[in-house]
Amino acid sequence: MRPFLLARASRALLVLAALSSFGTLAAAQCPAPDAFEPNDTCATAAFLSDGVHAATLVANETDHYRVTVPAFGRVDFEVNTPNTKVSLWSDAACSVPHEAWGPWSEAIWIRHAYNNSAVAVDLYLTVEHYGFPAVCKNYWVEVDFDHPTNCVDPAREDAYAPNQDYASAAAIAPGFHQLFMNWFTPDYYRITVPAGESVDVLLDAWGLYVTVLLFDDSAGGTLIDSSINDTGALFHWLNTTSQSVDLVLSCEMYYGGDCVSYRLTVDRSDLVQTVCAGDGVTGIGAGPVPCPCGNTGALGHGCANSASAQGAALSAVGPPGFDNANFAFTCTGGVPGQPAILLQGTAVTALPFKDGVLCVGGSTERMQIGAIDGSGTWSSVGDEAAQGNVSTPGSVRFYQLWFRDPQPNSPCGQGSTFSSGLRVIWH
Repeated sequence: MRPFLLARASRALLVLAALSSFGTLAAAQCPAPDAFEPNDTCATAAFLSDGVHAATLVANETDHYRVTVPAFGRVDFEVNTPNTKVSLWSDAACSVPHEAWGPWSEAIWIRHAYNNSAVAVDLYLTVEHYGFPAVCKNYWVEVDFDHPTNCVDPAREDAYAPNQDYASAAAIAPGFHQLFMNWFTPDYYRITVPAGESVDVLLDAWGLYVTVLLFDDSAGGTLIDSSINDTGALFHWLNTTSQSVDLVLSCEMYYGGDCVSYRLTVDRSDLVQTVCAGDGVTGIGAGPVPCPCGNTGALGHGCANSASAQGAALSAVGPPGFDNANFAFTCTGGVPGQPAILLQGTAVTALPFKDGVLCVGGSTERMQIGAIDGSGTWSSVGDEAAQGNVSTPGSVRFYQLWFRDPQPNSPCGQGSTFSSGLRVIWH
Protein backbone atom coordinates (compact mmCIF):
# COMPACT_ATOMS: atom_id res chain seq x y z
CA MET A 1 0.00 0.00 0.00
CA ARG A 2 1.30 3.45 -0.84
CA PRO A 3 2.30 5.78 2.05
CA PHE A 4 -0.54 8.25 1.54
CA LEU A 5 -3.06 5.35 1.58
CA LEU A 6 -1.53 4.04 4.78
CA ALA A 7 -1.86 7.49 6.34
CA ARG A 8 -5.48 7.72 5.21
CA ALA A 9 -6.22 4.24 6.59
CA SER A 10 -4.69 5.15 9.96
CA ARG A 11 -6.79 8.28 10.13
CA ALA A 12 -9.89 6.30 9.19
CA LEU A 13 -9.29 3.94 12.12
CA LEU A 14 -9.08 6.92 14.46
CA VAL A 15 -12.33 8.27 13.09
CA LEU A 16 -14.07 4.91 13.45
CA ALA A 17 -12.88 4.73 17.04
CA ALA A 18 -14.28 8.18 17.67
CA LEU A 19 -17.57 7.26 16.05
CA SER A 20 -17.91 4.09 18.13
CA SER A 21 -17.78 6.14 21.31
CA PHE A 22 -19.80 8.89 19.64
CA GLY A 23 -22.76 6.55 19.07
CA THR A 24 -23.96 6.71 22.67
CA LEU A 25 -22.92 10.33 22.98
CA ALA A 26 -24.98 11.30 19.95
CA ALA A 27 -28.13 9.73 21.34
CA ALA A 28 -27.77 11.83 24.45
CA GLN A 29 -27.10 15.07 22.59
CA CYS A 30 -29.94 15.70 20.16
CA PRO A 31 -31.95 17.82 20.55
CA ALA A 32 -29.76 19.34 23.30
CA PRO A 33 -26.89 21.72 22.32
CA ASP A 34 -23.31 20.48 22.40
CA ALA A 35 -20.31 21.74 24.37
CA PHE A 36 -19.33 24.17 21.58
CA GLU A 37 -22.44 26.29 22.06
CA PRO A 38 -22.98 29.16 21.89
CA ASN A 39 -21.35 29.22 18.43
CA ASP A 40 -24.22 30.38 16.24
CA THR A 41 -22.37 33.46 14.92
CA CYS A 42 -18.90 34.11 13.60
CA ALA A 43 -18.18 36.30 16.62
CA THR A 44 -18.86 33.34 18.93
CA ALA A 45 -17.06 30.75 16.80
CA ALA A 46 -15.74 27.87 18.90
CA PHE A 47 -12.03 27.11 18.65
CA LEU A 48 -11.14 23.70 17.19
CA SER A 49 -7.79 22.09 17.90
CA ASP A 50 -6.16 19.18 16.11
CA GLY A 51 -8.25 16.03 16.45
CA VAL A 52 -11.76 14.57 16.08
CA HIS A 53 -14.64 16.56 17.60
CA ALA A 54 -18.22 15.35 18.19
CA ALA A 55 -20.85 18.05 17.65
CA THR A 56 -24.59 18.66 17.30
CA LEU A 57 -26.27 20.84 14.73
CA VAL A 58 -29.40 22.08 16.46
CA ALA A 59 -32.50 22.68 14.35
CA ASN A 60 -32.58 25.98 12.41
CA GLU A 61 -29.06 27.00 13.49
CA THR A 62 -25.56 27.29 11.95
CA ASP A 63 -22.46 26.17 13.80
CA HIS A 64 -19.30 28.32 13.60
CA TYR A 65 -15.75 27.16 14.30
CA ARG A 66 -12.36 28.86 14.32
CA VAL A 67 -9.14 27.10 13.31
CA THR A 68 -5.67 28.68 13.55
CA VAL A 69 -3.43 27.69 10.64
CA PRO A 70 0.34 28.18 11.15
CA ALA A 71 2.43 30.28 8.78
CA PHE A 72 2.71 28.54 5.42
CA GLY A 73 0.72 25.70 6.94
CA ARG A 74 -1.97 23.37 5.78
CA VAL A 75 -5.03 22.03 7.53
CA ASP A 76 -7.24 19.10 6.55
CA PHE A 77 -10.96 19.05 7.40
CA GLU A 78 -13.18 15.98 7.49
CA VAL A 79 -16.86 16.36 8.31
CA ASN A 80 -19.52 13.67 8.65
CA THR A 81 -22.84 15.42 8.10
CA PRO A 82 -25.28 14.58 5.28
CA ASN A 83 -27.59 17.23 3.79
CA THR A 84 -25.42 20.03 5.07
CA LYS A 85 -23.60 23.00 3.60
CA VAL A 86 -20.06 23.53 4.81
CA SER A 87 -18.14 26.75 4.13
CA LEU A 88 -14.76 28.19 5.00
CA TRP A 89 -14.23 31.91 5.59
CA SER A 90 -11.13 34.08 5.71
CA ASP A 91 -12.35 36.80 8.07
CA ALA A 92 -13.83 37.06 11.56
CA ALA A 93 -17.12 38.36 10.15
CA CYS A 94 -17.54 35.27 7.93
CA SER A 95 -18.09 37.55 4.95
CA VAL A 96 -15.04 36.71 2.79
CA PRO A 97 -15.31 33.18 1.42
CA HIS A 98 -12.11 31.17 1.50
CA GLU A 99 -13.77 28.25 -0.17
CA ALA A 100 -17.32 26.90 -0.14
CA TRP A 101 -18.05 23.19 -0.08
CA GLY A 102 -21.49 21.81 -0.58
CA PRO A 103 -24.31 21.58 -0.15
CA TRP A 104 -23.55 17.91 0.18
CA SER A 105 -25.78 14.89 0.62
CA GLU A 106 -22.79 12.60 1.16
CA ALA A 107 -22.08 11.32 4.65
CA ILE A 108 -18.41 12.34 4.63
CA TRP A 109 -16.40 14.96 2.76
CA ILE A 110 -12.70 15.80 2.97
CA ARG A 111 -11.05 19.10 2.09
CA HIS A 112 -7.85 20.98 2.90
CA ALA A 113 -6.85 24.63 3.03
CA TYR A 114 -3.55 26.51 2.97
CA ASN A 115 -2.12 29.54 4.70
CA ASN A 116 0.17 31.19 2.14
CA SER A 117 1.31 33.96 4.46
CA ALA A 118 4.29 34.25 6.81
CA VAL A 119 2.08 34.60 9.92
CA ALA A 120 -0.55 32.37 11.48
CA VAL A 121 -4.11 33.07 10.37
CA ASP A 122 -7.58 32.13 11.61
CA LEU A 123 -10.02 30.44 9.26
CA TYR A 124 -13.70 30.07 10.11
CA LEU A 125 -15.66 26.93 9.34
CA THR A 126 -19.48 26.99 9.20
CA VAL A 127 -21.81 24.01 9.16
CA GLU A 128 -25.45 24.72 8.32
CA HIS A 129 -28.58 22.80 7.45
CA TYR A 130 -29.45 22.05 3.85
CA GLY A 131 -32.87 20.73 2.94
CA PHE A 132 -34.00 19.76 6.43
CA PRO A 133 -33.53 22.83 8.67
CA ALA A 134 -35.82 21.60 11.44
CA VAL A 135 -33.89 18.38 12.02
CA CYS A 136 -31.25 18.08 14.74
CA LYS A 137 -28.09 16.34 13.53
CA ASN A 138 -25.19 14.75 15.33
CA TYR A 139 -21.92 14.92 13.40
CA TRP A 140 -18.17 15.00 13.83
CA VAL A 141 -15.45 17.32 12.58
CA GLU A 142 -11.84 16.27 12.25
CA VAL A 143 -9.08 18.89 12.08
CA ASP A 144 -5.71 17.57 11.04
CA PHE A 145 -2.41 19.46 10.93
CA ASP A 146 -0.42 16.23 10.54
CA HIS A 147 0.86 16.46 6.97
CA PRO A 148 4.27 16.70 5.24
CA THR A 149 5.96 20.03 5.87
CA ASN A 150 8.06 19.89 2.70
CA CYS A 151 5.06 20.77 0.59
CA VAL A 152 2.71 23.39 2.01
CA ASP A 153 0.78 24.74 -0.96
CA PRO A 154 0.87 24.62 -4.76
CA ALA A 155 3.08 27.72 -4.87
CA ARG A 156 5.57 26.47 -2.27
CA GLU A 157 5.99 22.74 -2.84
CA ASP A 158 9.78 22.92 -2.88
CA ALA A 159 12.67 25.29 -3.61
CA TYR A 160 11.74 25.49 -7.31
CA ALA A 161 8.17 26.66 -6.79
CA PRO A 162 6.23 28.51 -8.02
CA ASN A 163 6.71 26.63 -11.30
CA GLN A 164 3.19 25.52 -12.14
CA ASP A 165 3.07 26.67 -15.78
CA TYR A 166 5.33 26.83 -18.83
CA ALA A 167 6.12 30.52 -18.38
CA SER A 168 7.33 29.97 -14.80
CA ALA A 169 9.47 26.91 -15.54
CA ALA A 170 12.27 26.80 -12.96
CA ALA A 171 15.88 26.46 -14.12
CA ILE A 172 17.32 23.20 -12.82
CA ALA A 173 20.98 22.20 -12.92
CA PRO A 174 22.51 18.78 -13.61
CA GLY A 175 22.40 16.50 -10.60
CA PHE A 176 19.95 14.68 -8.31
CA HIS A 177 16.91 16.57 -7.03
CA GLN A 178 14.32 15.52 -4.40
CA LEU A 179 11.08 17.30 -5.30
CA PHE A 180 7.41 17.52 -4.33
CA MET A 181 4.19 18.00 -6.26
CA ASN A 182 0.45 18.22 -5.70
CA TRP A 183 -2.35 16.38 -7.42
CA PHE A 184 -3.29 17.97 -10.78
CA THR A 185 -0.76 20.78 -10.19
CA PRO A 186 2.01 20.35 -12.80
CA ASP A 187 5.65 21.22 -12.23
CA TYR A 188 7.76 22.78 -15.00
CA TYR A 189 11.56 22.82 -15.21
CA ARG A 190 13.97 24.48 -17.64
CA ILE A 191 17.11 22.54 -18.64
CA THR A 192 19.85 24.29 -20.63
CA VAL A 193 21.83 22.06 -23.01
CA PRO A 194 24.94 23.66 -24.53
CA ALA A 195 25.80 23.13 -28.18
CA GLY A 196 27.17 19.67 -28.87
CA GLU A 197 26.05 18.18 -25.56
CA SER A 198 23.47 15.57 -24.71
CA VAL A 199 21.19 15.32 -21.69
CA ASP A 200 19.56 12.38 -19.93
CA VAL A 201 16.51 13.16 -17.80
CA LEU A 202 15.26 10.52 -15.36
CA LEU A 203 12.05 11.24 -13.45
CA ASP A 204 11.36 8.60 -10.80
CA ALA A 205 7.72 8.74 -9.68
CA TRP A 206 6.91 5.12 -8.99
CA GLY A 207 3.24 4.48 -8.31
CA LEU A 208 2.11 8.07 -8.86
CA TYR A 209 0.68 7.90 -12.40
CA VAL A 210 2.27 10.90 -14.05
CA THR A 211 2.26 12.60 -17.43
CA VAL A 212 5.79 13.76 -18.32
CA LEU A 213 6.41 15.97 -21.36
CA LEU A 214 9.63 17.36 -22.85
CA PHE A 215 9.52 20.51 -25.00
CA ASP A 216 12.09 22.31 -27.15
CA ASP A 217 11.74 25.93 -26.09
CA SER A 218 13.96 27.17 -28.92
CA ALA A 219 11.46 25.73 -31.40
CA GLY A 220 8.46 27.51 -29.91
CA GLY A 221 7.68 24.84 -27.35
CA THR A 222 7.62 21.90 -29.78
CA LEU A 223 6.93 18.59 -28.02
CA ILE A 224 10.00 16.35 -28.22
CA ASP A 225 8.99 13.36 -26.13
CA SER A 226 6.30 12.22 -23.71
CA SER A 227 5.52 9.48 -21.22
CA ILE A 228 2.34 8.52 -19.35
CA ASN A 229 2.67 5.73 -16.77
CA ASP A 230 2.97 4.93 -13.06
CA THR A 231 6.76 4.89 -12.86
CA GLY A 232 8.09 8.11 -14.40
CA ALA A 233 10.12 8.75 -17.53
CA LEU A 234 13.59 8.54 -19.05
CA PHE A 235 14.44 10.95 -21.89
CA HIS A 236 17.65 11.35 -23.89
CA TRP A 237 18.20 14.36 -26.12
CA LEU A 238 21.16 15.55 -28.16
CA ASN A 239 21.77 19.18 -29.07
CA THR A 240 23.03 19.04 -32.64
CA THR A 241 22.87 22.82 -33.12
CA SER A 242 25.66 25.34 -32.73
CA GLN A 243 23.85 27.16 -29.90
CA SER A 244 22.64 26.39 -26.40
CA VAL A 245 19.06 25.13 -26.29
CA ASP A 246 16.56 25.32 -23.43
CA LEU A 247 14.34 22.30 -22.87
CA VAL A 248 11.24 22.51 -20.73
CA LEU A 249 10.15 19.45 -18.74
CA SER A 250 6.65 19.19 -17.30
CA CYS A 251 5.35 16.62 -14.86
CA GLU A 252 1.73 16.29 -13.78
CA MET A 253 0.38 13.70 -11.36
CA TYR A 254 -3.14 12.52 -12.11
CA TYR A 255 -3.33 9.98 -9.28
CA GLY A 256 -1.46 9.87 -6.00
CA GLY A 257 -2.59 12.62 -3.61
CA ASP A 258 -1.11 15.92 -2.43
CA CYS A 259 2.43 16.74 -1.41
CA VAL A 260 3.98 13.63 -2.91
CA SER A 261 7.72 13.23 -3.27
CA TYR A 262 9.48 12.33 -6.51
CA ARG A 263 13.05 12.37 -7.81
CA LEU A 264 14.52 14.07 -10.87
CA THR A 265 18.02 13.34 -12.18
CA VAL A 266 19.54 15.51 -14.91
CA ASP A 267 22.76 14.19 -16.45
CA ARG A 268 24.43 16.29 -19.11
CA SER A 269 27.29 14.89 -21.17
CA ASP A 270 29.82 16.67 -23.36
CA LEU A 271 30.16 15.23 -26.83
CA VAL A 272 33.57 16.91 -26.99
CA GLN A 273 35.66 17.01 -23.83
CA THR A 274 39.31 17.56 -22.91
CA VAL A 275 40.41 14.36 -21.18
CA CYS A 276 44.20 14.62 -21.24
CA ALA A 277 46.57 17.59 -20.99
CA GLY A 278 49.98 18.75 -19.89
CA ASP A 279 48.62 21.11 -17.25
CA GLY A 280 49.47 19.01 -14.21
CA VAL A 281 45.75 18.77 -13.38
CA THR A 282 43.83 16.99 -16.14
CA GLY A 283 44.52 13.27 -16.28
CA ILE A 284 43.14 9.76 -16.44
CA GLY A 285 43.29 6.76 -14.15
CA ALA A 286 45.83 7.52 -11.44
CA GLY A 287 45.78 11.23 -12.22
CA PRO A 288 47.70 13.78 -14.29
CA VAL A 289 51.02 12.87 -15.89
CA PRO A 290 53.81 15.47 -15.55
CA CYS A 291 55.39 17.01 -18.60
CA PRO A 292 58.82 15.50 -19.49
CA CYS A 293 61.04 18.35 -18.26
CA GLY A 294 58.78 20.34 -15.95
CA ASN A 295 57.36 22.35 -18.85
CA THR A 296 53.82 22.39 -17.47
CA GLY A 297 51.24 24.18 -19.59
CA ALA A 298 48.09 26.13 -18.75
CA LEU A 299 44.85 24.45 -17.67
CA GLY A 300 43.41 22.40 -20.54
CA HIS A 301 46.55 22.85 -22.68
CA GLY A 302 49.43 20.64 -23.67
CA CYS A 303 52.92 21.08 -22.24
CA ALA A 304 54.65 24.42 -22.77
CA ASN A 305 56.45 24.71 -26.08
CA SER A 306 59.02 27.11 -27.54
CA ALA A 307 56.33 29.47 -28.87
CA SER A 308 53.80 29.31 -26.02
CA ALA A 309 54.34 28.94 -22.29
CA GLN A 310 50.67 27.96 -22.06
CA GLY A 311 51.04 25.09 -24.51
CA ALA A 312 48.75 24.08 -27.37
CA ALA A 313 45.03 23.44 -26.86
CA LEU A 314 42.92 21.34 -29.23
CA SER A 315 39.20 22.20 -29.43
CA ALA A 316 36.26 21.53 -31.75
CA VAL A 317 33.81 23.78 -33.54
CA GLY A 318 30.24 22.51 -33.83
CA PRO A 319 28.76 19.18 -32.67
CA PRO A 320 30.45 16.05 -34.05
CA GLY A 321 27.70 14.73 -36.32
CA PHE A 322 28.08 12.62 -39.45
CA ASP A 323 25.89 15.10 -41.30
CA ASN A 324 27.53 18.23 -39.87
CA ALA A 325 29.80 19.73 -42.55
CA ASN A 326 30.66 22.60 -40.19
CA PHE A 327 32.42 20.41 -37.63
CA ALA A 328 36.17 20.98 -37.41
CA PHE A 329 39.14 20.69 -35.04
CA THR A 330 41.13 23.79 -34.15
CA CYS A 331 44.40 24.04 -32.28
CA THR A 332 45.87 27.22 -30.82
CA GLY A 333 49.20 27.81 -29.11
CA GLY A 334 51.27 25.80 -31.58
CA VAL A 335 54.67 26.67 -33.04
CA PRO A 336 54.12 28.94 -36.09
CA GLY A 337 55.13 27.54 -39.49
CA GLN A 338 55.75 23.99 -38.27
CA PRO A 339 54.17 20.81 -39.71
CA ALA A 340 51.46 19.08 -37.69
CA ILE A 341 49.61 15.74 -37.77
CA LEU A 342 46.12 15.11 -36.36
CA LEU A 343 46.10 11.79 -34.50
CA GLN A 344 43.04 9.63 -33.79
CA GLY A 345 42.85 6.73 -31.34
CA THR A 346 40.30 4.30 -29.95
CA ALA A 347 41.57 4.72 -26.39
CA VAL A 348 43.04 7.42 -24.20
CA THR A 349 46.44 7.17 -22.63
CA ALA A 350 48.75 9.60 -20.82
CA LEU A 351 52.45 9.05 -21.40
CA PRO A 352 55.35 11.53 -21.30
CA PHE A 353 56.71 11.47 -24.86
CA LYS A 354 59.01 13.84 -26.75
CA ASP A 355 58.38 17.33 -25.25
CA GLY A 356 54.79 16.63 -24.26
CA VAL A 357 52.19 14.11 -23.06
CA LEU A 358 50.84 11.56 -25.55
CA CYS A 359 47.07 11.17 -25.06
CA VAL A 360 46.00 9.00 -28.01
CA GLY A 361 46.19 5.22 -27.71
CA GLY A 362 44.59 1.99 -28.78
CA SER A 363 44.22 1.63 -32.53
CA THR A 364 45.66 4.90 -33.89
CA GLU A 365 45.52 6.69 -37.22
CA ARG A 366 47.31 9.69 -38.67
CA MET A 367 44.43 11.60 -40.21
CA GLN A 368 45.61 14.95 -41.52
CA ILE A 369 48.97 16.56 -42.20
CA GLY A 370 49.16 20.33 -42.44
CA ALA A 371 51.04 23.37 -41.23
CA ILE A 372 50.48 25.66 -38.28
CA ASP A 373 49.89 29.24 -39.43
CA GLY A 374 51.78 32.35 -38.36
CA SER A 375 49.55 32.90 -35.32
CA GLY A 376 50.16 29.39 -33.97
CA THR A 377 46.73 28.12 -35.11
CA TRP A 378 45.91 24.96 -37.02
CA SER A 379 42.48 23.83 -38.31
CA SER A 380 41.28 20.56 -39.80
CA VAL A 381 39.63 20.31 -43.21
CA GLY A 382 37.23 17.87 -44.84
CA ASP A 383 35.12 15.12 -43.29
CA GLU A 384 36.91 14.08 -40.10
CA ALA A 385 34.56 11.15 -39.41
CA ALA A 386 35.12 9.66 -42.86
CA GLN A 387 38.87 10.22 -42.65
CA GLY A 388 38.92 8.34 -39.35
CA ASN A 389 36.64 5.54 -40.64
CA VAL A 390 34.00 6.37 -38.02
CA SER A 391 30.47 5.54 -39.15
CA THR A 392 28.57 4.21 -36.12
CA PRO A 393 26.58 6.66 -33.94
CA GLY A 394 27.88 6.67 -30.40
CA SER A 395 31.43 5.82 -31.46
CA VAL A 396 34.05 7.28 -29.13
CA ARG A 397 37.40 8.45 -30.47
CA PHE A 398 40.31 10.45 -29.04
CA TYR A 399 42.21 13.19 -30.90
CA GLN A 400 45.43 15.12 -30.47
CA LEU A 401 47.71 17.30 -32.60
CA TRP A 402 51.35 16.30 -32.86
CA PHE A 403 53.64 19.02 -34.22
CA ARG A 404 57.32 19.88 -34.59
CA ASP A 405 59.13 22.10 -32.10
CA PRO A 406 62.62 22.26 -33.52
CA GLN A 407 65.80 22.18 -31.51
CA PRO A 408 67.50 24.01 -29.95
CA ASN A 409 64.42 25.97 -28.85
CA SER A 410 62.16 23.10 -27.76
CA PRO A 411 61.92 22.97 -23.94
CA CYS A 412 63.08 19.40 -23.57
CA GLY A 413 65.20 19.22 -26.74
CA GLN A 414 63.20 16.37 -28.29
CA GLY A 415 62.04 18.25 -31.41
CA SER A 416 58.27 17.76 -31.20
CA THR A 417 55.36 18.01 -28.78
CA PHE A 418 51.57 17.59 -28.44
CA SER A 419 48.42 19.57 -27.84
CA SER A 420 45.86 18.59 -25.24
CA GLY A 421 43.73 15.54 -26.04
CA LEU A 422 39.99 15.44 -26.82
CA ARG A 423 37.37 12.77 -26.43
CA VAL A 424 34.70 12.94 -29.12
CA ILE A 425 31.38 11.07 -29.17
CA TRP A 426 30.18 10.87 -32.76
CA HIS A 427 26.50 10.87 -33.62
